[in-house]
Amino acid sequence: MRNGVKMERKTVFLIIPEMEMGGAQRSMAKLSLELEKVYKVYLIVFNYTYEIPYEFGGQVLDLEVTGGNNVLSKGTQFLKRIIKLKALKKKHKPFASISFLEGADFINSLSSQGEKIVFSIRGSKIHDETINGFIGKLRLKVLLPYFLKRADKIVSVNQGIKEEISSISAVKNNNIKVIPNFYDINQIQQLAAEPLSADFASYFRDHQTMVMSGRLAIEKGQRYLILLLKEIKASSKNVKLVLIGNGPEYPKLTQLCDENNLSWSKTPTNSVDVLFIPHQSNIFKFISRATLYVMCSSSEGFPNGLCEAMICGTPVISSDCPYGPSEILSPKGKEEAGILLPVLQGKVGHNFEKCMQVWKDNVLKLLSQQSLLESLKLNATKRVNEFTTESALKAWVETIEEQ
Repeated sequence: MRNGVKMERKTVFLIIPEMEMGGAQRSMAKLSLELEKVYKVYLIVFNYTYEIPYEFGGQVLDLEVTGGNNVLSKGTQFLKRIIKLKALKKKHKPFASISFLEGADFINSLSSQGEKIVFSIRGSKIHDETINGFIGKLRLKVLLPYFLKRADKIVSVNQGIKEEISSISAVKNNNIKVIPNFYDINQIQQLAAEPLSADFASYFRDHQTMVMSGRLAIEKGQRYLILLLKEIKASSKNVKLVLIGNGPEYPKLTQLCDENNLSWSKTPTNSVDVLFIPHQSNIFKFISRATLYVMCSSSEGFPNGLCEAMICGTPVISSDCPYGPSEILSPKGKEEAGILLPVLQGKVGHNFEKCMQVWKDNVLKLLSQQSLLESLKLNATKRVNEFTTESALKAWVETIEEQ
């Protein structure tokens, strides 16, 4: 309200290809809830095939353009998305359009109608295992540098990604802002305290459990955790692995369990070595009962699962992959909030065996030392208290409003 006149809120577009399960999707949904406190928010999806699995703010606008099946149809659908998004921008006149994921960045940039174009970059491009071959080189060497330089602002989730963006695109540092992910700590802790059903409760109570949450995908490295469990069980029979999430790697992971004589199931019984839990509305009640949270990714942006485990009071071990884990667990001048270990992906022969031995030794050490577990819990609690919704909203509003 200004001089008795109600001021119209500025419009902000949040653009993403789809809103299925995923870290970027969850982060965008959380951001929409916060930005709705200040702006009129629209969530733009290319093809609204699935119900959005997260609570979100604003109104959904569906471009209703699917992806193509071949080069020609992909190109046609790409142009349709640009045309349809351009029409929506002309109609709703957003003050800023913020895109999540690479495909959305390209469409956002090419449909610009004079609003502020913001890219939210959430992961490494150089270290992404899915960016490979000729198309991967084309993306890294030509497309990404071109589009990154077209953005008015770029938001990265950590300092490592900010430096990578500068190195591949020559974008000026003052055009790149670091805004970490944020968490409703009280809500997560309340959800973590909810009871488990009797069968799950006894499974976590009767065993030492390593847990990881997230999409079952090659870059997340769940296969290495299965191999790690095999090594650990040679020394400690009571250790189990719990994998929470859905994804394309599920058939290969169950096959790997079979090949290594590890029993697996979606039902918790004493005989199950690897317990698969499909994604739940409340994953925190499982994570909070685990002995350790383990993450074995080849690259990460700002891993939600890692921070949420810290909020749940579960000690964490992570691969020291580019770039998020080290900035979260071992920031300069602060106490260690978790254990960082070598990346296992890409290691061959003797190096892999040495790295796997390091993982095995550290896990067994933690499982046998309650005082060390408690120390990590305490440090982790202090660290995650820095990632508040209030600080993130302030940083996003500043980015949107900057001239």
